[in-house]
Amino acid sequence: MAAQAQGASFEDMAKRLYSCNQQVAEEAIRQVTSAPERFDPLTLLIASHALFQRERKDEAVFWFYAGQLRFRDLVAGNNDAGQILGIFLMTIGPPINNYAMHDPARLAGTIDAVLEWDRKTPKHPDTPPSSPGSAEENRKGLLAMKAKLIAEKESIEREARAAAPQIEAMHQRADRCRD
Repeated sequence: MAAQAQGASFEDMAKRLYSCNQQVAEEAIRQVTSAPERFDPLTLLIASHALFQRERKDEAVFWFYAGQLRFRDLVAGNNDAGQILGIFLMTIGPPINNYAMHDPARLAGTIDAVLEWDRKTPKHPDTPPSSPGSAEENRKGLLAMKAKLIAEKESIEREARAAAPQIEAMHQRADRCRD
C-alpha cells in the first residue's frame, strides 16, 4: 500500500493503531480520523478495527464503510487489491457489520454520512485513479444497500441479533495487552 502521512510506513501506523499503550493507539486513531486524506484506504480499515476494539463502535462503522468505499475504488482491475480487501472484509468485517445491522436505520444514516464525506474529502495522493465508472458504481452499491436496509429493516435487525452470539464468539479477541 501507499506511504502514509509524515513518512510513517503502513506497518508503523498499523502497529501504532494496535498498540497496547493507550496513548499511542489513541493518538494514531486521532491522526487517521482527523486527516484521512493523508492515509490509504487500508489504514482507514485498520483504524475502524482499532476503534471497534476500543468500544467506539459507531465511529468504527463509519470508518469501516469509508475505508471500504475508498478501497473498492482501487479494486477494479487489480486482483491483489481485491484479495486484500476480501481478507479484511472476512477478518474484521463480521463483527463491525453485525453491530451495524443491529440498527439498520442508523446504518442508513451512516451510509449517507460516508457518501457525503467521500464527496468532500480528497483521496490519498498516492491513490491511483479508479477506472471510469467504478467509483460511481461503488457509490450506487452503497445506495442500493441503504435502500435494502430501509425496506427490510425488521428482518435485517432480527437476523443480526440472532447471529450476534456466534459472530462474537468467532471474533472474540484474546486481549494481548492484558497484564
